[in-house]
Amino acid sequence: MAAREPRRAERGPAVAGVEVAAGSVRAVVGRREDRRLRIAGAAVAPLPDGAVSGGLVVDRGTVGRGIASALSQAEGRERSSRVLLALDGDDIRTYHVATSFERQAVEDPIQPGEVQRAIREAREDAARVAQTASADDPALRGIAAVQLETKTAGFLLDGRALDSIDGFHGRTVIVHTDVA
Repeated sequence: MAAREPRRAERGPAVAGVEVAAGSVRAVVGRREDRRLRIAGAAVAPLPDGAVSGGLVVDRGTVGRGIASALSQAEGRERSSRVLLALDGDDIRTYHVATSFERQAVEDPIQPGEVQRAIREAREDAARVAQTASADDPALRGIAAVQLETKTAGFLLDGRALDSIDGFHGRTVIVHTDVA
């Protein structure tokens, strides 16, 4: 009777999760092994008072050293191929912008290139609106702000809500965009 070969475990790459909060940086490193998550390590690095305030990194050097310390302790010998960062804060602003376009060729179906151009222009418009609103927000004066994400939330075509407008006919296209 032939001996069975031991089955090799399927292993995914090591991934780190890092959370930056007001009092500490927490890191965890894990990988997928045979449809399970194996935690390779976890660590916490304390931060001094005032290093992070309301989700804003006030002392970049101290917080950077805290991230490096927690991550290196959690990794040990298991180096991460990717790091996901969460910043604990209450000052994240989200802006919802609707950008309207009037089509000239109402009889023609909407082409993919027309949709891509509308999305691009709507995102540019939404980014300008968010930047202006952030600059005018008294709570954000003197605070460095960064645009995290811009997503197309949906479309309206002549008042009808649609997930996609490719191939549809209509005059007024409204692209809803969310900026955070």
